[in-house]
Amino acid sequence: MDAITRLKNAIEKFKTNNMQCTICVDSNIGGGKSTLLELINNIPELKQYIELLLEPVEQWQNIGGRYNLLDLFYKDQQKYSYIFQTMTIITRMEMHDKADKQKLVIGERSWLTDKNVFVNQLHKDGVLSDFGHACYN
Repeated sequence: MDAITRLKNAIEKFKTNNMQCTICVDSNIGGGKSTLLELINNIPELKQYIELLLEPVEQWQNIGGRYNLLDLFYKDQQKYSYIFQTMTIITRMEMHDKADKQKLVIGERSWLTDKNVFVNQLHKDGVLSDFGHACYN
């Protein structure tokens, strides 16, 4: 049995047992997450079985039709790290809530990575205050 057939069978088993499954693809910036998800998305036999949740970069770049939060964060991490990290977790959770749970949900990055890697590193580097770190957690 090939890998695609095994994956389809596993997804059908989840559906039959009324279970949902989410996989998150994590790596460093530029590590190939989007490329991998694009390759998966281009497998025609899987389209009806999977739902991809790509990082909503465009949403972060257009807050209220006027603010580019991603750009603001990179220009002044001290000022914008808390709000940016809060926005990333909110948008990830919103996307996951809207996802078709009858499919295998594959997300680009996890909220756990936001919390346990990015937020903790910003705090360790002194960019995110103790207060901001405590609020986020």
